[in-house]
Amino acid sequence: MDMRSGIPLPKLYDFDMKPIGRLHPTKAGYDLKLTPLSTCTLELAGESVKDGQFVELYDAFGDVGVFRAYEVARTRGTKEQEQVKLEHAFATLGDTVIPGYFEFGGVGTTTRSVLAQLLAKQRKVYWVLGDCDFSYAYQYSVENEYLINAILSVPGPFVDAYQWEFDTSVFPFVLHLRKAPTHVTMELRLNRNIQTVKQTVDRSELRTRLYPRGYGEGVNQLTIRSVNGGVDYLEKNTAMYGIIEDIYPDTKITDPATLKAAAQAVLLIAGIAMVCFGVWRGEAATVLSKAIKLCLECAARQR
Repeated sequence: MDMRSGIPLPKLYDFDMKPIGRLHPTKAGYDLKLTPLSTCTLELAGESVKDGQFVELYDAFGDVGVFRAYEVARTRGTKEQEQVKLEHAFATLGDTVIPGYFEFGGVGTTTRSVLAQLLAKQRKVYWVLGDCDFSYAYQYSVENEYLINAILSVPGPFVDAYQWEFDTSVFPFVLHLRKAPTHVTMELRLNRNIQTVKQTVDRSELRTRLYPRGYGEGVNQLTIRSVNGGVDYLEKNTAMYGIIEDIYPDTKITDPATLKAAAQAVLLIAGIAMVCFGVWRGEAATVLSKAIKLCLECAARQR
């Protein structure tokens, strides 16, 4: 543990997730993302991490997660220093490729079964399936695709809000696909815990009518007419913004119901003008941002 901050020091693991020991970084930082992949950087002096090894990172709130080193830069001089770039352990699913054309899902195959089928393709099992809050029966197809991309494509047609969650406190790691929470987890109030609010309205990506197009070409290209009352387009908020059209192409989709669901999910976002808020807190000049930086400057070394 860093005696100054009370934060546990990062833990180093080998390629098979067997513990090696603690690291003593002079600086550490991470960028957590709702959509994978989260990343992490470490700066070391007199210590070394090999490409492909794993590091478990902590902050003041507990375990941040397990990351895998993918780039190591060493500087030799009066002092040997090392900068390590890491990405979340979810990246291990990119080690496997699905060669050729592969079709999966469809009638009678739930979302859980689809994910289990995909995870079974791992060459080395890093991940097992945990909770899955969805039971759709969409049809999917990929061609010469990385396994991680195939897995991330599964909730693409969902209309429901979802989130990936990762349990890296056990091995194999556990992957969850859960419904996004709808309850309030944090309240922000102007002049109480924030100083400034900036609102930006962006219509550049606004679309209120989409024409979904799937597998095939020309007159034989798949549309949603058969599952959409004979109409080949979807609309949202036309009364508010007018008709702003676009094509939604996904030639990998061969099922009209899946094509419609995918387009509905896109229209859910594209059918509104993006309203963004920048929030600044005044507590010790703390800025709420995507990247939360954790500094362990001059950490007291415990060797």
